[in-house]
Amino acid sequence: MGSVYDSIMAGMTEAIEDAKGEGKKLKKRAVSTEPVKTYSAKLGDRHESSVGCSKPYSKHDGNG
Repeated sequence: MGSVYDSIMAGMTEAIEDAKGEGKKLKKRAVSTEPVKTYSAKLGDRHESSVGCSKPYSKHDGNG
């Protein structure tokens, strides 16, 4: 278990030195994300109808 700890600590030290601009530079990867789209219930119902899905029960019948 000591080697795992030592490996994590070595990686953290390397990352801190890189962030401070000291030592060798680490490879960096930029990741971009998009906001989550929001949909209305009507749009979902329309989609279910268009692909032939049916709901087994209504949300108001006490089964869900």
